[in-house]
Amino acid sequence: MLVLGIDLSSDIGNVSLVQGQTVLGSVSVRMRHRPLLNCIQLIHDLFRLTDCKIDDLDLLSGVVGPGSWTGLRVTAVTLNTLSFTLQVPVVPVNLFDALAENTICRDMDVFAVVQATRTHAHVAQISKNGARTATYADIEYIAFAEIMNIVGESADIVVSASDDAIDKLRVFCGNQIRLTTVEHLPPASIGAACVASGLYLAHPAKWSESFIRPEYLGSPVDGGAFEIKRGIGGKALENEK
Repeated sequence: MLVLGIDLSSDIGNVSLVQGQTVLGSVSVRMRHRPLLNCIQLIHDLFRLTDCKIDDLDLLSGVVGPGSWTGLRVTAVTLNTLSFTLQVPVVPVNLFDALAENTICRDMDVFAVVQATRTHAHVAQISKNGARTATYADIEYIAFAEIMNIVGESADIVVSASDDAIDKLRVFCGNQIRLTTVEHLPPASIGAACVASGLYLAHPAKWSESFIRPEYLGSPVDGGAFEIKRGIGGKALENEK
């Protein structure tokens, strides 16, 4: 199964091609201006580098929150357009699920920190209970300065944020915690593609006519993005546990 994964949730956008458990290619760019054109160019470069054809895609996936409001909407537009044109199903993926997939080899709980604003972040404790499955406790919207209060000294932190957000964590937390930054992890688009393929194989009928509608995208400020329901044909499905 050839899966295209898209992640434009932060200031570093990336797209990846995954076939089974093999990453065929991944390209990234800093998203400064014209994010839609940047996304199209990334997809073009990805297929050129991998010698794959876009008509060979079996599944589309994308990170749909939490994250940059503009990036999430561009992701939705891109996935909807490709799905309609290629007649390929879409599986929207929560960023926390993608982060959990990227750390599935760990044998401990992970605190995922996703930048919400310049001063605040979404933080979730992710517990892995098997391959490609993750559950997370209540997601908190807190100031960077307060993260140590809920993380503690022994936890790992998985960070999906801009460089200044990572710097903020280092300033506030210092050497008290181990930071696993986005530079040392696979791009979230790879995690999204892997999560999507697992969900699709488990419930293929759910994704036969899958289009992401704007109302499923939450605000990166009010914390609604992580409550996204997976949109199928205008309906909402509960997140898989």
